[in-house]
Amino acid sequence: MKFITLFVISFLCSFSFAQLQLKGFVNDINKNPIPFATVQLIADDKMISYATTDDNGFFEVNLKQQNNNNYSLKISHLSYETQIKKIENFNNEIIVILEEKSISLTEIVVQSKQSVAKIKGDTLSYNLKALTTGNEEKLADVIKKLPGIEINEYGKIMSQGKVIDNLLVNGKKMFGDNHKIATENINAEMLDGIDLLSNYETFSAIKETEGSNKTALNINIKEEYLGKVTGSVDLYGAYSKRYQVNSNLFKFNQKLNLAGIINFNNTGFQPLSPKDYFAKNKSVRQELRNNDVSTNSLNSNDIPKFILSDNNVNKKSNEFIALDFAYQPSEKFLINGFSILSRLTTREIRSTSKVFFDNNSISNIIENVVG
Repeated sequence: MKFITLFVISFLCSFSFAQLQLKGFVNDINKNPIPFATVQLIADDKMISYATTDDNGFFEVNLKQQNNNNYSLKISHLSYETQIKKIENFNNEIIVILEEKSISLTEIVVQSKQSVAKIKGDTLSYNLKALTTGNEEKLADVIKKLPGIEINEYGKIMSQGKVIDNLLVNGKKMFGDNHKIATENINAEMLDGIDLLSNYETFSAIKETEGSNKTALNINIKEEYLGKVTGSVDLYGAYSKRYQVNSNLFKFNQKLNLAGIINFNNTGFQPLSPKDYFAKNKSVRQELRNNDVSTNSLNSNDIPKFILSDNNVNKKSNEFIALDFAYQPSEKFLINGFSILSRLTTREIRSTSKVFFDNNSISNIIENVVG
């Protein structure tokens, strides 16, 4: 019996000596626990035990028998740098600090959906880069892609179903109510941005005292085009010495905007229609306070005769120049106006038929009168 007791005690002591435990914690550099880290106990480049850290970063690995002094721990985690730590004493609790991985990327591509517009106060600024493709040729092509903006059948720019009150270029009024001149002749590549202005008034002092419910569309021109003459010149020739020369030229600057339309032709083409003239006249008179701007106040004597001419003539030559300008040397001073120069030459052939009766015969005599 004594022999059996001594054997059991010896066995238990031997077992206790052979069963070793290594405990510790895995934290980051801020002493926060790192869960789900893999802890491997390695001897002679072979894994002999492993464990996984819990939510508190705690781990425990067991070793049946310490028969080698060359032990080490390999701690790894997807988000942290792997660390290998040599074990010298199994009786001490180990604390392992892991550093976050630093990943070197050769290229980073950030993709995000661009906003089409932004609002600041009474100004809605359109993001042309998000709305256009680069294939647009004229201002009209760009405007048709702006949300809430359209061009009606008469060439007028409309916002939310209503014709805008003012068309601006770099903050200065241009073209009056004749929006078509701008939309069909300003090149899309010149545009730096487009702003829709609500409650617009030319001078802020007037807006503060009287208020405003007007709208305006401001066309911003790129700086590289400022001070340069831009536009187009078209020349047409046809049968029987027919010709037409049409030019739309613009020059925009910080203080002065100029626009010129030149048309020489003998085809009967009318550069300025009566509707365009009414719009021009109205836009200038709108600047006069308490003035009746209705087109009904114009009588036939106020309309230039070259606008009312028709093509029922033998020959018609038209030389037409229209200039539009806006000069604003300061925020409180603005000069805006337009001038039209035109010379119309027509040649008519009038033919009359007269019938004379006498007692002996009837004669038909045709007289041609050239005037």
